[in-house]
Amino acid sequence: GNYMIAPFVLIPFIENAFKHISRKNDQSNWIKIDLGFENKRLYFSISNSISATHHSSTEAVRHSGIGLKNVKRRLDLIYPAKHELTIHQDENQFKVKLHLELQECAVPERIVMSV
Repeated sequence: GNYMIAPFVLIPFIENAFKHISRKNDQSNWIKIDLGFENKRLYFSISNSISATHHSSTEAVRHSGIGLKNVKRRLDLIYPAKHELTIHQDENQFKVKLHLELQECAVPERIVMSV
């Protein structure tokens, strides 16, 4: 089947990971992205290393502020009761998991133009 995801749903999470990645000189600074699809469900997770300045439990969420709030609102509007969003932080990483139940969609026929 053919499935579509709403535009720009994943981008804010990726942008936040790059914006808030740790800036350590003595350790690895990393971002890990996983994307999968099974049984009409999209599985997305992204995590990144964080610096000591992000240790408070709300710091990373506060930094991502409007972006995360907008994404949560969009998910509620576009995928009501068909998504799971989990945001977790510990002393070393910030992690987002998103599961979306996608609807099958028709793919428009190709339009061939001759010149």
